Amino acid sequence: LYLSNARALDALETLLPSDRPFRLLDIGCGTGTVLLRLARKFHAAHFHGVELALVPFVIARLRARLRSDRIHVERSDYWKENLGNYDVVYAFLSPVPMGDLWRKVSSEMRAGTLFVSNTFEVPGVKPDFTIHVGPGTRSLHVWRIGERA
Repeated sequence: LYLSNARALDALETLLPSDRPFRLLDIGCGTGTVLLRLARKFHAAHFHGVELALVPFVIARLRARLRSDRIHVERSDYWKENLGNYDVVYAFLSPVPMGDLWRKVSSEMRAGTLFVSNTFEVPGVKPDFTIHVGPGTRSLHVWRIGERA
């Protein structure tokens, strides 16, 4: 279970549009902390989280149901999600699936959308920019889909 720190959430907020609705998917949403915080700030947005581990899923689902009808959490594998349905996809996974996840991102996400990975880079694919959120090497790696040269 990887938990996003406050600096990562602050940085993520700066990447999101405050002037229009958007849809965000949190892959491996854990206990729902990212979704809950963003839902408090972005009132026109819709948030979706997927989590495979039972205990974090139950916690995230309960927290979401108590706090916002704009947050939907399900116990599912992100492979079942169509990433083309989202304006922003956020992931804080282990480094192991990043190559496979990038292939899914590349084939499904629309031009102009954002893929954000906390800490772990996609092997061989340079992000459009990186925001250091510490401690150590923790950073948000950001790719703007379809906007790279």
